[in-house]
Amino acid sequence: MLLLAAWGLWTARRGRLAPATRSAVGIYAAVAVAAFALSLGPVPSAWERPLGIGSPYGALLDLVPGFDGFRAPARFALPVLMALTVLAGCAVAGLAGAAPARRRAAIGAVLAVSLWESRRIFPWVETVPAEDASTTAAYGWLAEQPHGPVLKLPITTHFQA
Repeated sequence: MLLLAAWGLWTARRGRLAPATRSAVGIYAAVAVAAFALSLGPVPSAWERPLGIGSPYGALLDLVPGFDGFRAPARFALPVLMALTVLAGCAVAGLAGAAPARRRAAIGAVLAVSLWESRRIFPWVETVPAEDASTTAAYGWLAEQPHGPVLKLPITTHFQA
């Protein structure tokens, strides 16, 4: 997706897209950059190491009342993905716009294979840990109780052994 998004930017810069599409590319590129900067949080870091750069999220946290309602800065990754998707779509539109039918079919086939391959789980992604035995016991006990409302509060402490 990153390569297609970059291709969409390059295609728009070269003037190979319609004027309305070019302006949309500019807007979505700005959204992607701004949302990515905000998604880094109050202390921008990568792989648990501080990047040593300023934080737009931290500035907004200090200046905008109520901005602390965004408890998870990583939520700003969703607009980044949306903007990259639009930029990738513009790249495909530029590639297949006035192309012959065979070229459009080849582009469609490459995209279909890419989508099929992207569904696989990455080997470095951790699996979901097994459920704790105490949690399983609590759900078993709860299943035996009379029907009625239940309040589930995910309360944990960092001191559990």
